[in-house]
Amino acid sequence: MNWLYRNRPKEIDADVLRFQDDYEKWVVIIGKVYEKPYEIYIGLLENFPIPENVNRGKVLKEKTEPEILKCYFKFKPNKFNGAKTESLLITDTFGKIRNLSILISGLIQCEMPFEEIIKTIKSLEFDFDPKNLWKKEFVRTLEDYFDRF
Repeated sequence: MNWLYRNRPKEIDADVLRFQDDYEKWVVIIGKVYEKPYEIYIGLLENFPIPENVNRGKVLKEKTEPEILKCYFKFKPNKFNGAKTESLLITDTFGKIRNLSILISGLIQCEMPFEEIIKTIKSLEFDFDPKNLWKKEFVRTLEDYFDRF
């Protein structure tokens, strides 16, 4: 395992991606260490209302108690000087997709090639996605993003 992944900084840069399946809008937050993807959070936009103009922010992790880790997404809702930074709790927001986020983050941190991560996601089946519409849009969104690296 690469040394870069052993000690995650308390706060890291993040990119915000969005996609939509037939019915719902989704948000993907990709935390980066040294400009490389490090961790991923996936959830419904209705549960995590990030303004449309926000494409970047920071993911902050802090321990509130010895066994409790909270993650926050910090962003500025507009680009004007003096804009107040907002913070949204990630940890409790991403519901049924949380385990997928953990899996993908682990694969990224173990330096699995992005093509293999995409193949792994394509091989999964989701109870909430019987027609694979969500998976197709999610994979397309990740492929577009991973092509930058």
